[in-house]
Amino acid sequence: MIRAKKAPYKHFGECLFVTNSKVEIIAACGFGIRILSYALCDGGNVFFEQPEDMAELTTETGWRIYGGHRLWISPESERDYYPDNQPVKIEVAENEVDISQRTDPWLGIKKEISLRFSDDAEVEVTHKITNDSRQTQELSLWAISCMAAGGTEKIRLPQGPVPWGPRLGITAWDYTNLGDPRVTYHNDCIELRQCKGKRKYKIGLSDSGARYEYRNRGIVFAKTAARIPGKQYPDGGMCYETFICDHMLEMETLSPVYRLAGGNTATHCEKWNIWKEEE
Repeated sequence: MIRAKKAPYKHFGECLFVTNSKVEIIAACGFGIRILSYALCDGGNVFFEQPEDMAELTTETGWRIYGGHRLWISPESERDYYPDNQPVKIEVAENEVDISQRTDPWLGIKKEISLRFSDDAEVEVTHKITNDSRQTQELSLWAISCMAAGGTEKIRLPQGPVPWGPRLGITAWDYTNLGDPRVTYHNDCIELRQCKGKRKYKIGLSDSGARYEYRNRGIVFAKTAARIPGKQYPDGGMCYETFICDHMLEMETLSPVYRLAGGNTATHCEKWNIWKEEE
């Protein structure tokens, strides 16, 4: 059984605080969808929170990153940056919270995120989109967690022989330096440190161990998302992408590409977990 209440949170206005006595999640009420905080009940928020006066990570049209976790549509375009500054609808059940956004007029898409709490720290996060336009749209659900600065991400890589072919595809964006000193490539994993650099950094992976971890201030955040075999994925086949800038690190899972007719829906599920590192 979860407990929920609404109260102001920092400079983000009224928010919903939800806990199962193991973890607490804070979701914005007046904008979003944004899951602003995920934390152990005796620990700090693992997510990045955009300062109120930060000019970076905003657009001239009024979109703000805010931080936390959000649902976007891939492939990325200017339409993703619709200023989602209107109140959201929130429904609370016995162990679940459902948050829905008004139909995005730039995309013609309605977005929803459902949080299902377990008896421990694990939370199942289901992302849902509905095509509210009359046109068929080809898209992928893009689940983005903005992590607080100063941590280290670990991406586990698939192991074992792959006869006659590569075991992994990696995509780099045009601003990415593969020799960036913040990133170390190992045989079984890639490690990425969030700190200031000469430029931004982003890569995508076609496959992985489907488990992604971020360690920061003695806390480990992990999320998983299954890759569905035989399906087409966006950005040249990427099921996971990660991004570093001076302020945060993003952990991004992607669904297969769906061809959605008007009125149809698609979903993408992640599982989150959080624990303290052993001293």
